[in-house]
Amino acid sequence: MKSTLFFLCAFFWANMVYSQTTTYTITANGHTIGELYVSKSHPEDYTQVSVVSDVKVKLFISVAIKYKLNATYKNNELLNSAVTVYVKGKLHSSITTTKTGDYYTIVEDGHSSQYLHKITYSSALLFIKEPKGVSSVYSDFGGEPKPLTKIGLRTYELLNPGSGRTETYEYLPDGSLQKATIRHSLLTFELTQKK
Repeated sequence: MKSTLFFLCAFFWANMVYSQTTTYTITANGHTIGELYVSKSHPEDYTQVSVVSDVKVKLFISVAIKYKLNATYKNNELLNSAVTVYVKGKLHSSITTTKTGDYYTIVEDGHSSQYLHKITYSSALLFIKEPKGVSSVYSDFGGEPKPLTKIGLRTYELLNPGSGRTETYEYLPDGSLQKATIRHSLLTFELTQKK
């Protein structure tokens, strides 16, 4: 009986999914406007990333914005990702990227297109893994590649080709994201890892 119990405990322990959540404070103009939660898990040979943010921005009026990003990778390649953005509690936009044979199918707000290149590093990974040796990041939010440049020790700059604006990502020695600066047309947002 003891050996059976030991075997069952060992089996469940070995097959547990390792999951970790990191919380970031979101600030703009020196004020806290929300939080971002990043969860990663590693069931078998998959990596799953979930990013959820809740932000309340006050420009001329208060606007509640929530976005969700879920991405799954296998053997260092994106299998699928889904992004949904809600404004004032209503669906604002959505985009999915799904590996279909040798290419990806992108569905953005009901319109389909194809992406013909292998995706080994997408924007979801920016939250959990320093992009060492990466020069292009597939945008889960926009369905396109964006150039990435290393600008310092564990610091990278991502260029948004359409707007010309940049995002800066700073990593801790363990490879986890410490801080990000996102330059938007209306505000600059900073994400800072909570201790």
